[in-house]
Amino acid sequence: MKSFNTQALRGDDGYDDHQFKQDMIDTHGMVIPDYLLYKPEMNDYVLNEIYKQSCRELQTVENPKTSANYTEQEAQAHASELRSAAKKNINRLGG
Repeated sequence: MKSFNTQALRGDDGYDDHQFKQDMIDTHGMVIPDYLLYKPEMNDYVLNEIYKQSCRELQTVENPKTSANYTEQEAQAHASELRSAAKKNINRLGG
């Protein structure tokens, strides 16, 4: 069964989607539904969850362009840029 996490897509055959799921719980508190494991859609789910976290967290830090905390709109725009760049990288890896 092919794993679609980025580490596996980069060639680490010993790192499967079950281990990735556990690592995401441990590091981000994110629970990936089992039905998404071993499917490319898992990456879209992860990217969207990280987007949501980034939107919340960015509003608590200073935007270097404005010297004030990110507004909700600025956070959403920046998080969207990050998600798009990550999606392109995953697509290049074959995910």
